[in-house]
Amino acid sequence: MDDNILLKIALFSSLIGIIVLFLILHFSEIELVNINEIDDKIDEKVRIQGRIVKVSNIGETTFIEISQECTITGIIFDNISLKENTFAEITGTVDEYNGEKEIIIDEIRQNR
Repeated sequence: MDDNILLKIALFSSLIGIIVLFLILHFSEIELVNINEIDDKIDEKVRIQGRIVKVSNIGETTFIEISQECTITGIIFDNISLKENTFAEITGTVDEYNGEKEIIIDEIRQNR
């Protein structure tokens, strides 16, 4: 087969692959939910936006209270510095500990 034709096929296939990856990324966004809607989302990944009302560092763990109409605790297994009374978006997995819902945080974006 002609090298020119093989090059065109390879470029076309690469372009189609990039488009498919972009579409998968676009449609697989993690659901943005309110805190009062997470009761049925145990072990699911969620995104929550709210105000950081309290930050506590204990050893290598950071506990964050995020507030909307109600409040939930987020946990990061790292000692990080965050400002209270600022808006943040967190992504993580909903968990339950001692009968209370909490979010094990994978990612946090804080607006300064």
